[in-house]
Amino acid sequence: MHPTSTNDEAQFIVKAIKLLVENLDQWQQQYRFDPMAGDFKPLVPAPVLPNLNEFVACPNKGFFHKLLG
Repeated sequence: MHPTSTNDEAQFIVKAIKLLVENLDQWQQQYRFDPMAGDFKPLVPAPVLPNLNEFVACPNKGFFHKLLG
């Protein structure tokens, strides 16, 4: 906290800590500590999401190409 922090910001931090304490048992089962990285790693890898380089809005030989000629 900082002297210029607002009451809303303080309440946000308190709620976040409370949520962490309430869910600690469940959430800690989803991670393991990696001592080499000094960080916690998820046991289930994050899904690979498509990026814009892989996005094709209307493929040239798709349904609309056949429909519109």
